[in-house]
Formats: sequence, C-alpha cells, structure tokens
Amino acid sequence: MSSKHNFFTIIPHNTQFDFVGNAKNFLVMSGIILTLSLVGVAVRGINWGVEFVGGTEIQVAFGQHADVAAIRATMEGAGFENTTVQQFGAAEINEHLIRVERISVLTPEAVARVKAEVQKAAGDQLLEVTSSEREGDRITVFLKGTPMPKEEATPPPAESSPPPAAPGNPEQVALTDKMLEPNGVKLEAAVKAAGLELRPSDARRSVLGTGREEHLIFVKGVSSRVMEALKAKFGEGTIERRTDYVDATVADELRTDGILAMMYALAVILLYIAIRFDFYFSPGAIVALFHDVLVAVGVVAWVHLDFDLTLVAAFLTIIGYSINDTIVVYDRVRERLNHREKGESLGDTINRSINETLSRTILTSATTFFVCASLLAFGGRVLHGFGLAMCVGIITGTYSSFAIATPMYMWLRNKFPEGLAAPGKA
Repeated sequence: MSSKHNFFTIIPHNTQFDFVGNAKNFLVMSGIILTLSLVGVAVRGINWGVEFVGGTEIQVAFGQHADVAAIRATMEGAGFENTTVQQFGAAEINEHLIRVERISVLTPEAVARVKAEVQKAAGDQLLEVTSSEREGDRITVFLKGTPMPKEEATPPPAESSPPPAAPGNPEQVALTDKMLEPNGVKLEAAVKAAGLELRPSDARRSVLGTGREEHLIFVKGVSSRVMEALKAKFGEGTIERRTDYVDATVADELRTDGILAMMYALAVILLYIAIRFDFYFSPGAIVALFHDVLVAVGVVAWVHLDFDLTLVAAFLTIIGYSINDTIVVYDRVRERLNHREKGESLGDTINRSINETLSRTILTSATTFFVCASLLAFGGRVLHGFGLAMCVGIITGTYSSFAIATPMYMWLRNKFPEGLAAPGKA
C-alpha cells in the first residue's frame, strides 16, 4: 500500500516562467502604471482629509434630495468659501460630507471688529480682548474690577440677630453676579454689533477675579451656522450626523508626521536588508516599495478618496506586506546562489528561485486580497479607503517582488560584479 498522498494543488509547483527574460516588458508596464499614477495626482490632486488640512467636517442627512451644487451654493451664501461637498454612501440615503476650511467663525477680521466695538462699549474700563481659534468660538474680555460696595457702619447685632453673611456665601455670590450683569449685557451688545450671533443658550459666563472682571462670550460656531443655512434651504428634515474639528497647526503636524513615518520605515527596511543580505539587494527592495506606494497613491487620487490617517496606515501596511514578500523571494535567491548548479547562469538561478516561491506567493496574496476586498465591500466609508489601498497594494506588492526587486538586483550584480561584497554572506 502506497504511503504517498496526493494534495489538491491550485498553482503548479514546477512552473518555468521566464521572469528575467521579460524584465524589460515588466519595466515598460511599471513605467506606464507609474505615469498614470502621477497623472492622477497632477490632474485630480490629493483630496486631503480634514486631519491634514484642518477645518470642520460635518456629515449631514437631508430629508429630501439635495444636489451637491445646491449645497455648495448655500454654503457660499452663508459666508463659507472653498467648501468641499461629497456624497456619503448610496445616493438614495441623501447624506453628504461638507468640509469647511475653518474651525471657528472668529477670523482675524471678525476679532478686529469685536475689539473695536468692545472698546466703544467699555471705554477706559477695558483691559484686554482675547480670542484663539484653538479655544473655539468664544471671546474673552477682561475689564477693570468693579469695586465691592462699602458696608455702612452699623451697631453690633443683638445676641438674637443672625450673624452677618460670610464672604463667598450664596448672598455674596448673588451680589457679585448682579454687579457683573450690566457690563456683561454691554459686551453682548458689542459682539452683536460686530456682526456675530451669540450662542442660543449659555451665551455668556462672567467671573469676578482679583482686581478685574472676566467675561466669556460664546458665539454660534461653524457647525451651527452651517446647519442653520442648510435647514433654511432644505427644510427641518436636515440632520447633523457628526462633526469633526482639526486645528490647522495640528493638521500640519499630522501631515508631516505621516510622511516622516513612511520615510523612516523605508530607511529602516533598507538598513535591515543590507544587514540581512547585502547592498546588492537593498536598492531593488526600496525601489519596489516606492513603486507600490506611488501606485496606491495614484489610485486614491483617481478615485478622489479622502487622504486621511487611515490611508497612511494602509500605506505603512503595504510597505510591510510588500517587503515581506520581497524578502521571501530574496531568501530563495540567496539560497540558490549558495548552491548553484555547475554552469547555471545568474538569470537561470533567479528564474528558478522565483518559480519555486510563486505558488506560495500567489496563494498568500490571494487570501490576503480576499480579506481586504471584504473590507472594501462591507466595511463602510470609514474603511473604504483602507480596503481599496490595501487591495491595490497587495497586487502591486506581489508584482514588484519579481518584476522590480529581483531584476534590479540582477542588474546591480552585472553592473558592479566586484564593487560590493559577494552575496550569501549574511
């Protein structure tokens, strides 16, 4: 009885594709793909998400059909220029993402008008007016402190009389609030005169500090004004689903850190391959990684997806996945070089190595691709960009391992046969 087992095979193990002989064809194909990617970036541009440009992103559900052009015109009429409007999900759900390049209505011009009006209202009592975009839609006004009323001299209370109110008790606080009210009302009027609307509820908070009054005045923010304009145009069925804010300074830091993260990853990978193999292998791996990421960026540009932190995570994942596949091929190439048959050329050795890992590579890539395709199909908008970038990255990462990384290794070996350390010394 035979002990030999027959296993189900999808990819034959003894393939003999001439990858080295088609290296020029692969180069032409990669050149075309990269050109299309760069054209996509140049023509369509990078649709930076709110995390990288700063501003306010509002997801709005409409009770009726709302045209993108009509929404954009409504935003311009409300004073929000350069507004980006995108359909969210299927057309029948009538939801849109509205991105405004501001997180506060308190622009420098608006703050200047407020200061001028407050100066008129407060006169010499004004100490300072402050407003910061990072603090949100609020204005802080400092006035010279209102002196406490002097208590009239009174005879000592009789033993049966209640003791006087201690400082800080409710009666004293009420007296303080009452004293701050006239100035607070004047400041509210000054802010309105500057063309700003106060928050419907809790529009002002006033505090009596040491030697000065502090009045915090809150105005209607970006999301409130956007929703008011949309409801006036499209009816009360317009609902605010969610709102995200990112300060412009924070957005610059996130964009810089995201780019640096990818650069650091590439640098560490270059160093690792140089140590793990040798410098003949490193350039090909890095060029292949740049190829994979650029193709994914090009697809994202053509589709016009939001370039956000989720996509940065996808690109870093693509780098890790692609280099893993490249190292598998490299490892087999190095092993075959150390045990090369007599008379076997470098090209034959590379071809044999790639063919021996082809089955493993395709099966691993296919299973990973199916998972990412599921994220793309069923993950919703939050994971849509990640799923698409990963699907593209898996295809290009598999392709670049044998079409870019290994041909470049072979070219370096032929171009500089004595210039670098001999392969096989790990």
